[in-house]
Amino acid sequence: MDREPYPTGPDVLEHGAGRDDRPGRPWLRWLALALAAVVALVLVVRAERRDPGPPAAERSTAAPSTAATSASAVGPVGSGPAVTELGHPLFGGTAGWELFGRGPDAVVRIEPAPGRVSVTAVPGLASGGPVSFLAGPGRVVIRPLDRVPGYAVPDGRPAQALTGALAEEGPLIPGPEPGTGWLTREHRYELVGLDGQARNVALDQPTLDGGGFVEPDGAGYPLFTGTGGSYSVRPDGIRRLTSGAVLAVGRTRALARECDERYRCATVVVDRRTGARRPLPGRLPSALQVGGSVSPDGNRAALLVEQPPLRPMVHLIDLNTGADRPLDARIESASFDESQYAWSPDGRFLFLLDADGELHATETNSGRSGKVDLGLPRLTQLAVRSR
Repeated sequence: MDREPYPTGPDVLEHGAGRDDRPGRPWLRWLALALAAVVALVLVVRAERRDPGPPAAERSTAAPSTAATSASAVGPVGSGPAVTELGHPLFGGTAGWELFGRGPDAVVRIEPAPGRVSVTAVPGLASGGPVSFLAGPGRVVIRPLDRVPGYAVPDGRPAQALTGALAEEGPLIPGPEPGTGWLTREHRYELVGLDGQARNVALDQPTLDGGGFVEPDGAGYPLFTGTGGSYSVRPDGIRRLTSGAVLAVGRTRALARECDERYRCATVVVDRRTGARRPLPGRLPSALQVGGSVSPDGNRAALLVEQPPLRPMVHLIDLNTGADRPLDARIESASFDESQYAWSPDGRFLFLLDADGELHATETNSGRSGKVDLGLPRLTQLAVRSR
């Protein structure tokens, strides 16, 4: 396998007759009055400087809650992107899609066709928990699972605080159409746009065994594991994807490990449209982890394989021939999160992040693989947007 870098105290006033107020010296009385007026004026000015208060239009009878403040925050929260023109296309000049990366304090936008890289500063998140990173038309969205501020990064503009439904807490997974996502609500999933507007579409949420979690099904709907297998939640109801374990999933195909009643097991390729199954030729590596991804064209799967004491590695599996190609990048943990990798829409390239937050690219046909040398900041998540 050919591996090489991609270049790519307050005043007291006394009133009444005093010794200085005797007849013949009236000017002293006027002087005292003048001094009193000056003191009063100074006190008023000082009070206004200490607490000017909000403009009349902004005054409210009740203090807003933390959630309301986060949800109503609008406008830019930083500067616009720093743009670098490379002068040559990237990744073979592939047009029609863009790659995004998120780091601790920045979002990177890579446009392969014109060879352009943009880096936009984004405030650090006030949470160390899971974060949803979705790309849609005109923007990307950074949404923490916890109830802390998240951000949108519109193309060519500064980052903005999330508003509307997106400013609330809970998981956000990709929706069936570009620029949409499913928000988890009590007893249901609600479809929203990445602009924060509700789409008035909801799916009933099943009761998950043992408080299980939901993940993307690769085709724009929620996927959960329960009694008897793994299931996708659709507008026409719940559909079982497999009675076994999902190893990798994508829009057109899935890779699963299934066993019959006598525990005779096999790795099968599942056609998402028809449900048809066929055995995968060859044998998969041992210590294989669930949570992989199938390419958009359905031809390959990216799977995580643990190799103690070394960090886990990603293996590229040909779903037609069963051929196994291990990739160089060492992954941070044994949990191969779906935001740690991204496929180009045509399946030609697989992008992933290594343990140091560096970007790697693999050309799936030739197997050419290496780090993407563009001087990028450390990244933690990836997303792809089709044009």
